[in-house]
Amino acid sequence: MVKSTSLLRRDYDAQACYEAAVRLQPEAAEMQRRLGDLLVIKKDWPAALGALEKAVALKPDDPEPFASLFWARQQVCDWRAYDAGLERLWADAEKRLATREATAVIPFQALTLPWGIPGRVDLGCCPPKCRVRR
Repeated sequence: MVKSTSLLRRDYDAQACYEAAVRLQPEAAEMQRRLGDLLVIKKDWPAALGALEKAVALKPDDPEPFASLFWARQQVCDWRAYDAGLERLWADAEKRLATREATAVIPFQALTLPWGIPGRVDLGCCPPKCRVRR
């Protein structure tokens, strides 16, 4: 998620840039997702859900926008398709954890999911491939 923009108080600048990118390239799923993630941080739920739904529609097999949309829906208590969403997130997480890749589910989001302690611990551990080198 795009947290650094709000920490720097540049979220309005970032929003304007993402909106411009989406206008110029409406088929750019990554920009739709980033705009949606930023709008989630700003708690602009209708706009966030709209951007994230577009991102998922543009890249239906990509787990990143789907995880963002699932998280946003949790925040507004939209439980439609919750069980199917959980299954999809866990299937992707298992596949990525087996290859030591970062999952689409961020550790904080994992705390809200009913996957038990072992599943949450697996998701919270940063695989070696994902660690930042200093």
